[in-house]
Amino acid sequence: MFQSSKVAQIASEFRNYRKDILGISERRWTGSGKIVLTLGETVLWSGKESLNVSGVALMISKHAAKCLEEWKAVNDDRIMTACFSSKYVATTVIVCYAPTNEAEEETKEGFYNQLQAVVRSVRRHDVRIVGGDFNAKVGADNSRRERE
Repeated sequence: MFQSSKVAQIASEFRNYRKDILGISERRWTGSGKIVLTLGETVLWSGKESLNVSGVALMISKHAAKCLEEWKAVNDDRIMTACFSSKYVATTVIVCYAPTNEAEEETKEGFYNQLQAVVRSVRRHDVRIVGGDFNAKVGADNSRRERE
């Protein structure tokens, strides 16, 4: 979504699929902020202060925006949260963008420790939704499953 035309394209698909919340990884916008698009969708984002790399975002519908209580960037370009309330249930959405397998072990471990701390800090009765790009292999043994 680094190019502004991509935002409109994603918003169009978002409306076509009639979704209320969309987590986005590799947002590539600097800093953090909130914008409302011309047709009413809201984009919340968080990224590095000076580099157009990585980053996370949430696109939310007009309906979901009415339920948004708060949002915050936990880790500038890797984790953000948004809390929504409704008549029946409160929901916290956590969007993340994990370091790749090639990253230093210390970096990966720090990310997952921080993610665990964020999940634990969510209000006790909230529904928790965690989504994003986890950049990892699934399972302990992927031998004989590699593509050649």
